[in-house]
Amino acid sequence: MTQRSNFQSGLKRIAHAMRMKGAAWLAGDRNPENSFQRLLDIHRELERDKRTVDGQLNELLDIHRELERDKRASDDRVRELLEKDEVSELRSAFRKASFFCVHGAVIEAPYPPVSPQIQNALAEEGYESVELYLGSQLIRRSDAVLDLGSGLGLSAIVAGMAANEGSVTGLEADPRVADLAQRNANRNVKNVTIRNSAVSVESGVFKFFQAPDFLANSLFPLEGATEISVPCVAFADLIAELQPDVITCDVEGVERNLFEGVDISCVRSIVLETHPVHIGDDGVQKCIADLAEAGLRKIDHLCWGPVLVFSRDKQDQYIEPFRIKPRGKKKNQYVAPFHLHNLPDVEIIRDIDSYRQSNSVHQGSTFVWYSPNWLYWWGGGIYTILRFAKFIADKGVKTIIYVYDNRGYPSLEKLRSDLDEAFPGHSITLTTSISELPEGHVAIATTHQSVFSVLRAPPCSARFYLMQEYESLLYTGGTQAEQANATYQLGFKGICGGDWLRSIFMSYGGKAIKFEFSVDRSVFYPSRPISDEIKRLFFFGRPTSDRRMYDLGVAVLQAIHEKYPHIEIIIAGLDDLPELPFPATYLGNLMIEETADLYRTCDIGLTFSGSNLSYLPLELMASGVPVLTNRGPQVSWFCKHLENAYCAYPFVSAFLDGFTQLVESKALRERLVRGGQESVVATSWASEADKIYAFISAEIGWDGSQR
Repeated sequence: MTQRSNFQSGLKRIAHAMRMKGAAWLAGDRNPENSFQRLLDIHRELERDKRTVDGQLNELLDIHRELERDKRASDDRVRELLEKDEVSELRSAFRKASFFCVHGAVIEAPYPPVSPQIQNALAEEGYESVELYLGSQLIRRSDAVLDLGSGLGLSAIVAGMAANEGSVTGLEADPRVADLAQRNANRNVKNVTIRNSAVSVESGVFKFFQAPDFLANSLFPLEGATEISVPCVAFADLIAELQPDVITCDVEGVERNLFEGVDISCVRSIVLETHPVHIGDDGVQKCIADLAEAGLRKIDHLCWGPVLVFSRDKQDQYIEPFRIKPRGKKKNQYVAPFHLHNLPDVEIIRDIDSYRQSNSVHQGSTFVWYSPNWLYWWGGGIYTILRFAKFIADKGVKTIIYVYDNRGYPSLEKLRSDLDEAFPGHSITLTTSISELPEGHVAIATTHQSVFSVLRAPPCSARFYLMQEYESLLYTGGTQAEQANATYQLGFKGICGGDWLRSIFMSYGGKAIKFEFSVDRSVFYPSRPISDEIKRLFFFGRPTSDRRMYDLGVAVLQAIHEKYPHIEIIIAGLDDLPELPFPATYLGNLMIEETADLYRTCDIGLTFSGSNLSYLPLELMASGVPVLTNRGPQVSWFCKHLENAYCAYPFVSAFLDGFTQLVESKALRERLVRGGQESVVATSWASEADKIYAFISAEIGWDGSQR
């Protein structure tokens, strides 16, 4: 299914690119004096695009051929089983070649030995999520890792991604699963070796009880399991051979006596899943005591149910605890975002004054930007963080971007690749490990969650808060809303996106400056005069973000279609949108250049902002498109009604009236486009970064010329 989805997505992107080229040509300058040079330029560009597209098409065709071969084989098998009327075996045939993309790894998990329940957990990335997260945070680049009870190999693969300059050795007792784990490892990383062996206090050949569902396998007798013999290696011998830095351990009860009397002084950290059903609570306490005797302290705030974390390195205490990720088939169906024990510790915030910044900071101090994770680096808020970090790094300031909530997907390598693509030749260090942050750094939080990361990090010299949203509006008046509001009172200095956010930050008693929104005018620019007739309407549709007011947008589009059925409605912003009761062209989540190409073919842009203004109105203005948006203080600090945008009250009739005025008055559209162009040329991202750097320099005691 993943390959088929990639194939369909690839064809969709190629079709979109070709459509955009055609639209740009039709909308281009038809002056005969320029036509020859334009044709030469377009020819060269199309030749470059053709080579890229040919490569993508060949790759997609290979996937298509493979899918066709698999389909024919599957069809033949299903036909054979139908003729025999073997329904139970038929169900199995549908599951035997199952692949899943989990935490950035492609995992084969056929049935059997993987039950449908585990397959569902893999599909929703809920399988071993605690262990995988903790391993990805504790393991360092050059570590040697020992993974006991590797299962499908996922924990070993994530360890291999984290220790990309080290090595991982995994042990799996079930011979069926050990072979599968090695295949999965080979598919994703190059530094993982899986051994078909059990582990215990002593070596030898042990009885092993192999269950139909591999997760139920054990060295203890099980009803319905098949008894087989497996090789078993002594834990002490493994330690002596491998000298691991980190151990991850899930051995179904064998852990009770595993650590007693063994020299594990080489081990820095252990992630241990305990099994009270096999060893009882006294067995769990024995594990804790044995590891304490070995110098490994339990880190309580990282423990999650039966999964315990031990470390002898004080830096590991700064790691953020695991949080449940949103998952489920419904886009808006979320589970509780925190486990009870993983809410930010109130004792961390016991004295606000102790977190106020000092008057002077050493001029060689590193700037650390605490960034949320991302899937698309060109997303508005993420791109702003990366952009400001890059501009300030260009001034000679040592700069780190710490991705505080990474769960191993995307991998650190993928995030680095994104940063390199966004800013070739940058001098920024990127990390997902809080323990790698230097003491005395200048911390720049970017979300309310990241504020708690700052408070857990090695001590800072100064603390700032890049505020792009009033985050309490993003939650329903609950715990996170109140915690977000509390973070504005902790003595951080605010760097706020626009007047509205600055006024909010200062209302909590904090000092703040604002930065103006800007737009990359080398990407977003007009390419044609205002058309006489409205043919295409753009709408940013993202139902997963309440602040983008998707429900109101759809109602407005329905009314527009009923009145102007000839106008094409273009919707972008999310790859998987529900079908609407009117015809529309769906373009999904576009890259930044694709978005700019699209804007230049549209006649009106429809956007909504229920919280702070998004960048869409500015990008549309820069592209020469008149903007129709909602009223409100969160928008009106930039969008001025009948000056650079048409701002309507949040009712269908008000938006329909505004759209009608834009359709019927070319003069109004021209006025808004002129106003929009004047608004976006007033600032630049580089000048705003200079403003931010000057503010930080003044607050930390630099004179602005120091580096």
